[in-house]
Amino acid sequence: DYKALIKDAPGKDKYPDASALNIFTKVDITVNADGSSSRHVYYIKEILTYKGKTRYSDVKITYNANFETVKIGHCFTVKDGKEVPLPKEAIHDNATYLTMYSPEYINQKQTVVNLPSVEPGSFVIMDYTIETKGKDYFSGVEHFQEENPYLHKEMHITMPKAMPLFYQFDADKVKFEKKDTKDAVVYSWTANDVPLIKDERNKPSYFIIGRPVFYSSVDSWKNAIPKLFAQFNATNYKVKAVTDLAKEITKGKSSEQEKIYALYNYIHDNFEFKYSVSDDKFTLQDPQKILNQRYGSNKELTALFIAMANSVGVAVKPVFVLGQTRVKALQTLPCRNYVSGINVYYNKTLLTFDQKDAAFGFAWY
Repeated sequence: DYKALIKDAPGKDKYPDASALNIFTKVDITVNADGSSSRHVYYIKEILTYKGKTRYSDVKITYNANFETVKIGHCFTVKDGKEVPLPKEAIHDNATYLTMYSPEYINQKQTVVNLPSVEPGSFVIMDYTIETKGKDYFSGVEHFQEENPYLHKEMHITMPKAMPLFYQFDADKVKFEKKDTKDAVVYSWTANDVPLIKDERNKPSYFIIGRPVFYSSVDSWKNAIPKLFAQFNATNYKVKAVTDLAKEITKGKSSEQEKIYALYNYIHDNFEFKYSVSDDKFTLQDPQKILNQRYGSNKELTALFIAMANSVGVAVKPVFVLGQTRVKALQTLPCRNYVSGINVYYNKTLLTFDQKDAAFGFAWY
């Protein structure tokens, strides 16, 4: 009952540094046996300032339209004690700037909800679900402390009994409970009266200070990476058209270094890099298509280079590169969204095709 929750809600006098107050937040995630999942979010937020109005009156729900859909539930504003309903025209879908930047590879969208009559002193109630088709494996991160205070936040993950869940969190800051039901296991985290994190320059990442809960259905990167390599290696790039081109490019080159430079410079100069997002699968387009169209994402250009180099006797291999490597939990627990990409490893050097200003690569020790 939202009325009971907002009845005696504290205001700006108690939280002078906040632009809004998260009165109640509930995240329910259900994972199915086939790997598909749903994430239901319900929250009640009190708007305290005009900054809060600007920040929270338009809710943008970003999703990957290749495998995700968004369903909007009962959303509305409460102003002066009365519900202000959400007009039908207040919900619309937009392509993100990434999709417009690289439409050949990215199908990222935003469902935008324009909440009505949002002013300081009003309350916004959001209710939505993101449904996800089966992916490589299930994983993610949820923050229990952010830029505005939480009076109460809870997250529940329901997993099939046959599917394990591994997790890391600070037990001194987030309460944890695990329950078995007939067919599933429910993992729950709760935090109450959580202060805000002040918006300061050079503050640490929320992955460090945001009371994060990291979770994954795979226990280690050692066991997760083969699932990703299986996608990358499923398409054979060592075809005649590729190997013949490699021989032509490296003709007259005797040393490995000469061959590496020649192949890298050829791809760098003759193929256009197209941006892709890391939450997509690492499945590759056909190599002949890449040769004909003269562009590709980093994963295709990486596969092309590896096939060329290996075919002329230079041993290189693909490696996955992780983002947020300073976060201890992400070094061990494989959260899928924090794989930043795939590169070529050769002689203590990472080669990448997604940076035109990086003429060759960078050292990796």
